[in-house]
Amino acid sequence: MEEEIARHEEQKKKLSKYLAFLTQKDGRGLHEVNQKRQAAQHARKNKGWF
Repeated sequence: MEEEIARHEEQKKKLSKYLAFLTQKDGRGLHEVNQKRQAAQHARKNKGWF
């Protein structure tokens, strides 16, 4: 279970770096990214880990 959690944390870090890179390039994309992130958070709340 610890490995699983660590892997998820690592993926989240990579994703956030990638999102930061994208939003630096495209300011208008920031709004879209935020919407996607909120949707993902909402889905996570409903499903637990995944």
